[in-house]
Amino acid sequence: PTPSRPIALQLAILDPAPNVIYIARPCQYSGMSDSSKYCTNQYWTSHRFAPEIIQSINTVLDKLKSTHDFKKFNLIGFSGGAAVAILLAASRNDIHSIRTIAGNLDHEKVSEIHHVSPLTGSLNPADVSEQINYIPQSHFTGEDDLIVTSEVSKSYLHNAKDTHCIQVLELENTTHESGWARVWGELLLRPVVCSH
Repeated sequence: PTPSRPIALQLAILDPAPNVIYIARPCQYSGMSDSSKYCTNQYWTSHRFAPEIIQSINTVLDKLKSTHDFKKFNLIGFSGGAAVAILLAASRNDIHSIRTIAGNLDHEKVSEIHHVSPLTGSLNPADVSEQINYIPQSHFTGEDDLIVTSEVSKSYLHNAKDTHCIQVLELENTTHESGWARVWGELLLRPVVCSH
């Protein structure tokens, strides 16, 4: 559903890069009462990372690439947007780097931690982590995040096997939705690179 606190949009506004493009997940701003055949309740629940969701954002990136002559993308995703960023990277060859904030990098682990129904119609980022372990990645987690705990990024790292291009940084005084704007400028200055 439409976020009451659009953290990703707030962080995009703070990003001084010359080409910052905010892409909401499909149906995110259509409203829960939308009767459209495309925006059904499953896209807020079990199918939030379904193949057709990822493909629709791939289509947006393809259009941006052709319209603006972009060569590569640096993806940044918050919470569920982090899952989308990982899944996009696994389906493309033009991703330069990935940054995630409070990222749902393994929705099966999140469901297990919170004892909630699994996302049965969704692709899982942890399943493709080994496939994209050569792409430079920085995953920022909040020490006080009770929604996407540090166990989630640990599970993602475990599945990636080779982690020389993957950094995880846990930040103090940061929850799932608070503290990110305060540190975002500093985090953007951190290079996203592979270690040798």
